[in-house]
Amino acid sequence: MNLGPLQCREIELVVKITKHCNLRCSYCYEYPHLANKNIMSIENITRLLCHLNQFAVDEPGSAEDGFSFIWHGGEPFMVPLEHYEEIGRLQRTILGPLNYQNFVQTNLTILTERHIEWIRSGRFFAHMGVGFSFDVYGDQRRDLRGRATSSKIMGNLQLLLDNKIRASGITVLSSSTRPHLRNIFHFFDNLGLDFRLLPYHLETNPMQTSTNGVAPNDIAAAMCELFDLWCQSEDPITISPLNDYTEDAISFINNRKNFYYNKAVNEHIFIIDTNGDLCGHETYMSEHRYGNLFEQPLGDILRSETRRRLVTKAARRMEQYCANCEFFGACSGFPVAEASPMEEQWLSRDGCYVAKILSHIVGRLTNAGLGLLPGTAQSGDKFVAM
Repeated sequence: MNLGPLQCREIELVVKITKHCNLRCSYCYEYPHLANKNIMSIENITRLLCHLNQFAVDEPGSAEDGFSFIWHGGEPFMVPLEHYEEIGRLQRTILGPLNYQNFVQTNLTILTERHIEWIRSGRFFAHMGVGFSFDVYGDQRRDLRGRATSSKIMGNLQLLLDNKIRASGITVLSSSTRPHLRNIFHFFDNLGLDFRLLPYHLETNPMQTSTNGVAPNDIAAAMCELFDLWCQSEDPITISPLNDYTEDAISFINNRKNFYYNKAVNEHIFIIDTNGDLCGHETYMSEHRYGNLFEQPLGDILRSETRRRLVTKAARRMEQYCANCEFFGACSGFPVAEASPMEEQWLSRDGCYVAKILSHIVGRLTNAGLGLLPGTAQSGDKFVAM
């Protein structure tokens, strides 16, 4: 398998600046590590940035739009703001003219007036706003004493909105939140806030899955229901991954099958653990670690034997599950290529649930006379009106 230079516009780096967290969410894949108070040191972050800069110099065409740093945890706001200020200084010094942006993904339980002023200033985090995790319904997000945190999160979300700070959410689709999907949609839709519906798909122990797990057919049904709700909105928000599925469905309707995901060159989302270990898209198993960005240049890590092995496995999965799928090429195969270990089990048992979602969306669009683009062979006078 040839691990050629990356061919992506931007490299997204999900940086686990700390594992320390003030919550104990029942489905958290970091659950065993949430009491660990270690923070990425300035010395290690300096090494990280130097290795990224070296990569940009050695392989200038690999990420034309530079780097996005998503500061993650644990809870990233348990790290003092002064630490981020020093990181910002290092970025300006080491990365210099390279393009880069900083974002944060928080549980929104820590938000002081200083945080508000600091976010609004744009001194570190981009003006794109704050990403927050909130399930709206259910009791999964509890503090160290087992107390629900919804009221605190709601209050802090109102603070963001009152201060004209953009925000977008992540809601976990679990057995507890699935019955409330309609209300979850209306919560975000009424506020005009984009959100991501993230199916539970990683576990640290089987008990988590028995409590929170959702079957692939339930995930497909939830996404289909969400699409129908979204179509009824007067001012539709962006819902991930539903917006990607809709684009794939429109490509299929217009017989545009020309993009096939190749992990070797298209991979662009990487997780950097607190100890510097780097792995691929939402993979947290030790045997999936590509290398260590505190110790190695990114280019060397991307050419590692571990990554070569995982790239080969991804290609084989796509050959097995995507090659004969009617949507392949409109759908790039990314969900299969980047399947977590739990999702691999689903594939072998139930097939790809994304195909069921695409079939639903295609049916809804074609029945409504929507989805055909101008200039296509069958389009006539019809066009997308989403």
